[in-house]
Amino acid sequence: MTIFGVAAHLLERGIPFRTLLPLSVSSLNSTVLRDYKPSRFRLLEHTFDVGDFEEAMMQCKVLLTSSRGRAAMLKGGIVGRIAKEYLSVDSVLHGPSVEITTHRVGYFGPVAGGDKRYCDDELTAHEIAVICGTYTLYTGQSFYIQTTIRSWFPPPSAWIKNGAGYRWLEWTERSEQFFVKLLEDIKKGQARPLSVVDWRSRLRGLKLTRDLLDYSEEQACRFMDTHLPAWDQGSMS
Repeated sequence: MTIFGVAAHLLERGIPFRTLLPLSVSSLNSTVLRDYKPSRFRLLEHTFDVGDFEEAMMQCKVLLTSSRGRAAMLKGGIVGRIAKEYLSVDSVLHGPSVEITTHRVGYFGPVAGGDKRYCDDELTAHEIAVICGTYTLYTGQSFYIQTTIRSWFPPPSAWIKNGAGYRWLEWTERSEQFFVKLLEDIKKGQARPLSVVDWRSRLRGLKLTRDLLDYSEEQACRFMDTHLPAWDQGSMS
């Protein structure tokens, strides 16, 4: 299987990965960072409907069909699945976008030698929030402005840390069932944006499943530490 075949396989299965490219960079370059900055506001008592969802997904589509979309596909998981609603696998296989190759905006990894570092496309926290359809709601619970954050889709932090069987490395059949059902509920007016806490509660699952996932993760880490230990460059003289 060629490297393109491997990449296509990972994308089809929703497995996160990087396509690192050695690029000459300045010592001032660093991985792009931008915290979530509210861009859609509602009152706490606002009744969300499919019109709100379509508006949020319009902004999501604009982002994903730009050069930033490739980074979303590479994320896999819930972010990668949302991106697949607007992008094809082939759109990722042409290598890192101009954002990183020309503008040097993206992910900066290990040193590749000389003034070169391994680089790739990257999403910011703000862009991930846009993709998940995030809102800032005014709670009005005091004289001071207080807000709460809610989103149409579970943010990666809630998705990865749940115990309902969705946090496997790849996008599973159960993950797809959840995603399709959520879209159906939204279009029927039976779903609304939730907070991170509410998403974690909804995705929590059975204790047996959580224990199995924790054990599997523990054993995988132990295997990697035993057979592929990290090389501590600082210990080498």
